Amino acid sequence: MSHPVSIDLIKQKLHERIDTLVPQLFPNARIKGHEWVVGDVFGAPGESLSICRTGKKIGWWKDFNNSGAKGDILTLIAVGMCDGDVRAAIPAALKWLGLGSMTAEELRRQERKARQAREAAEARLASDVEKMRRKAKGYYLAGELWPGTMVERYLLGRAMDLMQLPHVPSAPRFHPRVWNREAGGVELPAMLLPINHAETGQQISVHRTWLQGHPDGRVTKADLVNPKMTLGEFTGGHIPLNRGASGKPLKYAPEGEWVGVAEGVENGWSAAIIRPDWRVVAGVSLDNLANIVLPPQIGGLFMLADNDTKPEPKAGFERAVARLKARGFRLEIVRPPEGIKDFNDWLVALKRQAEQGRVA
Repeated sequence: MSHPVSIDLIKQKLHERIDTLVPQLFPNARIKGHEWVVGDVFGAPGESLSICRTGKKIGWWKDFNNSGAKGDILTLIAVGMCDGDVRAAIPAALKWLGLGSMTAEELRRQERKARQAREAAEARLASDVEKMRRKAKGYYLAGELWPGTMVERYLLGRAMDLMQLPHVPSAPRFHPRVWNREAGGVELPAMLLPINHAETGQQISVHRTWLQGHPDGRVTKADLVNPKMTLGEFTGGHIPLNRGASGKPLKYAPEGEWVGVAEGVENGWSAAIIRPDWRVVAGVSLDNLANIVLPPQIGGLFMLADNDTKPEPKAGFERAVARLKARGFRLEIVRPPEGIKDFNDWLVALKRQAEQGRVA
């Protein structure tokens, strides 16, 4: 007699054997740090599809060359073993794991072990998240105030004069030596920004932009594959950029106030300089835009969008908008003028026009 097997147990067992499963699904896959990488969902050689091997996202995958296709370990079974048929994934997983032949007593024992393992993992995760939160806050507090540092020169180089804002932001900080894992690990100067959570009022992580000085005095993003990274879990968080007309912290925002929401800090600050009366925050990433948490009195969101023609960012932004609407937010999409890619390009163009006008 067959007995129903819970999805939790199936996933738990697949997670435990992920390093056996992945190379069977994709013989060309190889380990790269905390991930398995392979070319695509068809198993071609390459690195465009990544599969998390450890931690809270174990089993989650994303194919960066296939319009952002992604999913959990059961959808991985579907694409790797069942020609994409999600309905066939559970029977295929049961057969691969050998769970379908268990007696009722064996199944109960396995379910109990899976529940205990999940509870232990959740407790470890909560502890790890709190430790990382404290580490991220300590990193941030070790930085110095941004005026007169490389941070100010970096921003001015992109036409962002934060001193123009009615309430000069205190969030940015500068640290001369921040570790980056590229090239075996190096320490470089960086701009640090807090990532806060509106519900708890806490700083939950820190955003780092590594900087590079040049002989002519310019400061740009460092020449790294990933010059921007976060430290710590930031789901639902935001980076505060401009307090707008009220000048009040976000949790004390006036009833009905709208918030400008950008993906990145440079576009957010550029929009704030163009519209200094707006409160503006950055959502850190496209995926996190859909999860952003804001106080209940916020009236709506100005979604600061690029004029982007690349399909993946466009699709990611549209998914975020759809999710925010489903959560009940009132939205207005705001873009730079046609022909200008993003708000920073628009700010640079406005600055150039003003300088030409002064010369004339």
